[in-house]
Amino acid sequence: MVLDIALGADSGLDLLPSLRDSLGNEVPVIVFANNGAGVPCGEQVQVALSKSNASLDHLREQVRDRLALLPARPIKEVA
Repeated sequence: MVLDIALGADSGLDLLPSLRDSLGNEVPVIVFANNGAGVPCGEQVQVALSKSNASLDHLREQVRDRLALLPARPIKEVA
């Protein structure tokens, strides 16, 4: 997920605990915000980019890199 943490008076970082997939696992996050460079990275926030210093091409590259690291999930066919 790409997350801009500016939410008026609140912070998008407050959403992190609720960002989970259907199995309850944390959803990996790339922060792309005006002050993104100051956000600490860890398990869930994998990359933090500042809008003023990162191009959209760099953001796309980061998304592709992170998607490549995700484990393959079996495709569930629907009849």
